[in-house]
Amino acid sequence: MTHLLEQWPQAAPFFEGLPQEEQEKIELCQIGPGELLIEKDSFAPPDLFFLVRGVCEHFRAFAESGDNDLTGIRLFAGQFIGVAEILSPQPMKRRNQVRAKTQVSALRIHGQDFLRWSQICLPVYNAILLYIIEQKHDDQRLYRECNVNNSLLAGARYLSFLYSIYRDCCEPDEKGAIRILETRSEIGRYIGRDPRSVDRIIQKLREQGYVGGSHRKITVTEEQHRRLLDLVEELTL
Repeated sequence: MTHLLEQWPQAAPFFEGLPQEEQEKIELCQIGPGELLIEKDSFAPPDLFFLVRGVCEHFRAFAESGDNDLTGIRLFAGQFIGVAEILSPQPMKRRNQVRAKTQVSALRIHGQDFLRWSQICLPVYNAILLYIIEQKHDDQRLYRECNVNNSLLAGARYLSFLYSIYRDCCEPDEKGAIRILETRSEIGRYIGRDPRSVDRIIQKLREQGYVGGSHRKITVTEEQHRRLLDLVEELTL
């Protein structure tokens, strides 16, 4: 694991407090676009994943109990996924499906190892759980910010977020623009609009210079990202 911490220094704060023999059990998992990191309804032994590079799409059906977990959200570097099945008091099917949108690298922690940390290294175990709770709150806050009556604000907020996560794992084109790897349907599912409405939002943003690309392609430069953030602030006032 030491070499993984050197390769992925953003993971170091979470795992440096573990005994060396526990660090060495953590594995690196790499998958390509379209491949599954977690398969829904699988009874495979549960693992905890920490994304260190790439973007995944995360699907989880709304529970009958009425909880407000999100569906179709994006996972990106610095996030954990998979803890619910590990903490379940009895074996359960995977409730999540996680599919790579880009090339993805993730650290895999076997579920039984993670549970053992609660006995041998409680500060690390508790810190990860607290971080996961905060992560979920951040996801829900973004969802609320992107589901507002003002369609232009909803589109600008979500596209500014998408730029920030794709920028960290995708190479820019010759103009310094990052390709947003989302369909109109995927964007619409998150911001609560149909694909035609999303198309109108993107067309308006493109006409005003907030995004680039042509036809079905969406690109955003660093300067356009700054302008999107300014637009979000202006429309929020």
